[in-house]
Amino acid sequence: WRVQDQVLDFPTTRLLWINTYLPTDPLTIDFDESELLGVLSEVESILDKTLFNDVIWNGDLNWDMSRRSGFSLIMKDFVEKLGLVSLWCSNPIDYTHVHTDGVSTSVLDHFLCNERLLPLVVECTPLHTGDNISRHSPILLRLNVGEIPRKQKTSSWLPKKPAWYKASMADIQNYKQDLQDRLQSLGTPGCLTCRDPHCSDSVHSGERDSFVLDIL
Repeated sequence: WRVQDQVLDFPTTRLLWINTYLPTDPLTIDFDESELLGVLSEVESILDKTLFNDVIWNGDLNWDMSRRSGFSLIMKDFVEKLGLVSLWCSNPIDYTHVHTDGVSTSVLDHFLCNERLLPLVVECTPLHTGDNISRHSPILLRLNVGEIPRKQKTSSWLPKKPAWYKASMADIQNYKQDLQDRLQSLGTPGCLTCRDPHCSDSVHSGERDSFVLDIL
């Protein structure tokens, strides 16, 4: 696998371009995800440390969004965490990869970007040419960078959310069980038996507020 990045300076934006080649999807739910998580960690580190306004992440991601494999689920969670979208969602295509049988196809190569770039996409497509000796088709993106609006405010790119893509199935199951145990341990406050729709009892109000906060 490999990760390359470059910052392109335009009059109204600093565009971070990331190109990656990701490990192959083993097409199973359970797999050794250490190599994939290592690449994604490097991508996340680039986003954390680089000064930029917009981002395009592209390459052979070996990610077919229609699959329900563990690899695909990790990629889905990671891309959603970054707030990026695949351009194929708004520009449907046929395929980017032909398998070894010469018949089966899939979409493994992507352009991912932040949402404010979507209206500026002029063309986005795979190029199926007869002289291409690779089973992957080159993918083309034309972007109207002259129309990118100047970003007035800067903020942290990555939202501070739990990194679910790093969690194993056992971690997630343990987390669910812990939440269930905590909820079941909460005592039901007596105010919930009050039948007065116009209740103004300050004790009841305080108990309700505390119960809501305990649940959260």
